[in-house]
Amino acid sequence: MTTATDISSVRRSVADALTAAINRSGAATTPLGAATRAARRARAAQLDEVRSAIADGSFRRLGHRSPTDWLAATTHDSIGQCRATVMLVDRLPHLPALAGAFRDGSVAEAAIRLMAQAWRPDVADAYGRAETQLLDWATALPHRDFKLVFDTWRRCVDQERLDAEAAGQFERRSLRITRDSDGLGRLDGVLDPEGLALVREAIRSLSAPTELDERTIEQRRADALVDMARITLDVIAQPAPDSPTEPPAGCDAHHARHWLDLGETNDDNLVLLCRFHHHELHEQHWSIEPLGAGNFALQDPDGAVRLMRPPIVGLHLHAA
Repeated sequence: MTTATDISSVRRSVADALTAAINRSGAATTPLGAATRAARRARAAQLDEVRSAIADGSFRRLGHRSPTDWLAATTHDSIGQCRATVMLVDRLPHLPALAGAFRDGSVAEAAIRLMAQAWRPDVADAYGRAETQLLDWATALPHRDFKLVFDTWRRCVDQERLDAEAAGQFERRSLRITRDSDGLGRLDGVLDPEGLALVREAIRSLSAPTELDERTIEQRRADALVDMARITLDVIAQPAPDSPTEPPAGCDAHHARHWLDLGETNDDNLVLLCRFHHHELHEQHWSIEPLGAGNFALQDPDGAVRLMRPPIVGLHLHAA
């Protein structure tokens, strides 16, 4: 749950980043910068031409079923790129300040796409009020930082949609484990963003190279995955805190402070919850705050607070 403190912290971070970006932008425009702006202006002109062709229906007269099919046949771009173009053509008229900035070459298409994809009629008023601020962030911040800030802003104005998107991403999770004829194993899976962040951080923490380490990074990651399995099997018989009937293998590691709110993926910000209570936490508007040293304060929708002790898995990892 996003709090006023979280938002203020993000705003301070954004302000610092904006100041640094403005200071860096004082130098004269480089040839690459000029070429980049020209390419953006050309892309904006292309969007105008596509909009005209869609409006007058000329793609149908040429025998194409949809604007995307016509665009793919005309430009030889991928279907994915053509769909993105049609999406921008459809939504940029609802974001006039952003469209104008793109037309003069001052904002990257990646930022424009991010905002246009998230726009919907039921949040149009919120976009209208914040469009100038969003534009300032998009032009001053590197894309990775802008995405973090934009996602945090969306959580304040479009929480219902984000919850639905997160639920949909979680439902798409899957993992296939197969064995080749020679006995080698293969893994192929899809994780939701939170699950991916957890797995990536766990593998990163266990795959750092040692002195004189001759393994490739892919080999270190594979070894880290096996190490994670060994660690889990070592503690699988121990009950997880506050889930007395559920062993750690049946639990989810939950970010107490969400990664969009600059929460870190480490033992002090992760708490083990059985999957039922993990779902309740997200869907029933409970909140959980890290207190440090693996302790957490859990608050229910009525405001009652209970304390939770450090998770066993965290203690085990520290002792290993």
